[in-house]
Amino acid sequence: MRETRRERQHAQVVEEIKDIARQQMAVHGAASLSLGAIARAMGFTTPALYRYFDNRDALVTALIIDAYEDLGRGTAQAVESTSSEDIDTRFLAIVYAYRRWALAHPQDYVLVHGAVFPGYVPPMDRIAMAALGTLAHFVTLLQDAQRLDRLKIPSAYHQVNP
Repeated sequence: MRETRRERQHAQVVEEIKDIARQQMAVHGAASLSLGAIARAMGFTTPALYRYFDNRDALVTALIIDAYEDLGRGTAQAVESTSSEDIDTRFLAIVYAYRRWALAHPQDYVLVHGAVFPGYVPPMDRIAMAALGTLAHFVTLLQDAQRLDRLKIPSAYHQVNP
């Protein structure tokens, strides 16, 4: 189904809101995220932003999901040309992809690692699905390492302390 002009414009405004939010967090910190400041930067009224996000928490959730999805794409690209048998190379590809992403996206890194937003309660059902996408390649790596008898779990980890 083809996207309408109105849908394309709506998506562009949503992306602009998110870009300004990221800039705002980079300059003033995550806790200072303000729909009012975003609206002023865009030449909108604050109520006009509610056509795009129900509230600040919905915007924060969208930013977190975007961050996880972006990290997941970077990780996927890093491992796509590695062999499932080459555990060491895949592990390094994942680690370096994560590091590159974190350095290139410091605001997003803070978001996925629990930036402080007073009163924000993350909708874990939505965020968990995006987060799992970033972990998929690492979990597959661990499964392959176990299959190849390369995953050695120290015996101390098998002991449960009461």
